[in-house]
Amino acid sequence: MILKSRRNGSGPPLIILHGLFGSADNWRSVAAQLATRFTTVTLDLRNHGDSRHAGSMSYREMARDVGDTLDELRIHAGHLLGHSMGGKVAMQFALDVPQRTLSLLVVDIAPKRYPAHHRQILRAMAELESAQARSRKQADRFLADYIENQMVRAFLLKSVAPGEDGVYRWRLNAAAIISNYDTISDWPQQTAVYQGPALLLRGAASDYVDNHDLNAARRWFPALQLQQIDGAGHWVHAERRDQFCDAVIRFLDSST
Repeated sequence: MILKSRRNGSGPPLIILHGLFGSADNWRSVAAQLATRFTTVTLDLRNHGDSRHAGSMSYREMARDVGDTLDELRIHAGHLLGHSMGGKVAMQFALDVPQRTLSLLVVDIAPKRYPAHHRQILRAMAELESAQARSRKQADRFLADYIENQMVRAFLLKSVAPGEDGVYRWRLNAAAIISNYDTISDWPQQTAVYQGPALLLRGAASDYVDNHDLNAARRWFPALQLQQIDGAGHWVHAERRDQFCDAVIRFLDSST
């Protein structure tokens, strides 16, 4: 599958992969900041943003989508940067095609199975269209019945848009995300190892990755380093953008 892409800047290619429920638009500011040093290529993963919809969402399929898109863009190899679900896609890509992976940057996710913790979001996704919201404000009020955190609602509302009938619906493929949620939460069995440079960027206030996860990840990524960003939670790149970009640039400078 060829994914929707946004390209900016010049220099070595830096491929940016968003997390679950997100899109390339979430990375616009970070990509612009990094584009002073790199050719940033932000992708909408399948069933997200402006990319095509599909019924399945395995990590091997999503990694192949990235490869197909790089072929279309005539990019043989690049640095891979992925957040959350996108981090797992980046890890899978590095394992599958290490010769196309100059380095790997994983943002606040580990290669492991996570317990279900998006159930309220999934319920809201399944039922939003029945609410027949006619404005973004109405859609937000509906989501608030399921999701208390206003920041999370604002993030989700970026993937909501009015149809021709004026009813606000998901741009992302809610049905496919819901049906594939168990697969997305998991990490597939692997036999390959990526020996190249790798960095895990962790938010100090996040509980997504602990030290045990870091050591376990080195089974597949033996060169994996850790960089912790103080004052950041799971959305490291949004909460501490300057520190995040500085850490990315330092790592890429040291790995080339």
